Amino acid sequence: MKTTLVIFMFLTSAALIAIALTACESPSRVADSTAIAQPPININLDESSAAQIAEIIFVRAYGEQVLNEKPWQVTKTDHVYVIEGSPLPEGYQGGVASLQINRDNAEVIAISHGQ
Repeated sequence: MKTTLVIFMFLTSAALIAIALTACESPSRVADSTAIAQPPININLDESSAAQIAEIIFVRAYGEQVLNEKPWQVTKTDHVYVIEGSPLPEGYQGGVASLQINRDNAEVIAISHGQ
């Protein structure tokens, strides 16, 4: 009887550990399985929305001083908007912020700032 109780408690503990480990899967595995099940969303960004998103990202990445590069220059390609700061005045050295964003799903493809 005592042996049976010990075996039962061991199996119960093992089952609870297995359940806990399954619930603690890495977020990427959980996200991947969810992403596969859902159809892609096509949000068709317009130029204004792309510029607003880029401005938020620019300020987070480079600080408030990046706002001196406004107005933003927006260029459209097949599936990408390229948002860049206005060219610097003559005599100024440095570069401008640049961001590429997917027009279909708003995924940021690249961000940089010239030297």
